[in-house]
Amino acid sequence: MSDPRRPWVIAYDVVHDDRRRRLAKYLEAHGHRVQDSVFELLATPEEVTRVLDGAQKPARFKPGEDGLRCYPLCASCLGGARVFGRSAPVLTPGAPVVL
Repeated sequence: MSDPRRPWVIAYDVVHDDRRRRLAKYLEAHGHRVQDSVFELLATPEEVTRVLDGAQKPARFKPGEDGLRCYPLCASCLGGARVFGRSAPVLTPGAPVVL
């Protein structure tokens, strides 16, 4: 049976310091922080929907002021990813990741 999860990239731009800290802490519980406001996670579409729903709680996100983006990565896109420096390794389907 193949792994039904796929890699996702979640990025945010949150204006308020407290909301930004709360959102970052929330996302750290669900994925891997690869840059200050960029996270990668392995998840099914249903799982990433739950993560995004939680990310948009008013204590973490204000739609009129903040931005939140989520991109799925296909296998060929992931294979073309280039990582340099101290960044975390690129996620690979089939590798164990706890959500």
